[in-house]
Amino acid sequence: AGGTTFIDESPNAFTVTRNGDAVLVSDATYGTVASFDGSGDYLSLAGNSSFQFGTGDYTVETWVYINANASAQQTIVDTRGAASASPITFGLYQSSLMLYDGGVRQTSGITLTENQWYHFAASRSNGVLKLFVNGTSYYSAANTVNISTGANSIYLARGFDSSGFYFNGLIGPTRLAKKAYYTSNFTPPTGLFPTS
Repeated sequence: AGGTTFIDESPNAFTVTRNGDAVLVSDATYGTVASFDGSGDYLSLAGNSSFQFGTGDYTVETWVYINANASAQQTIVDTRGAASASPITFGLYQSSLMLYDGGVRQTSGITLTENQWYHFAASRSNGVLKLFVNGTSYYSAANTVNISTGANSIYLARGFDSSGFYFNGLIGPTRLAKKAYYTSNFTPPTGLFPTS
């Protein structure tokens, strides 16, 4: 707790750069997590082909605690890096979980509220994209959008553009993978995500 060094614990071991006054804090449920105040705090990683999912399977997932403004647009992960890149933006929009990949994919049937932990996941398998909140699917549709990234940074807790759409809350373990880990409702993993 109180630390300012953020680590990619995947086999890639990418360098994670701290921006603003993002800080590590202790949480009774999830251990050490990243805290963002919604005003200029974010993490960044250099663009890399590992974030280019093409038209294939992928998963983006994270544990999130919303401090405030759940009804506003807030970015959790943005893999665009540049306006010219085919995007994935993963975050909150109008009190729901949203994934933007050139079109808005948004959960329905659930309203996200402040001051509690959520597990969020977007998983595309064999051309079907699903969005999960706490292991339950609230969006499912055909999707073969070609996902690439620009040469610029990948962002956590903000969007790539000048609007920022900074996140206000805590972000726990986060994973981006070229694999569909979830195709139906599931029990969310706790702690670090398994690598298999």
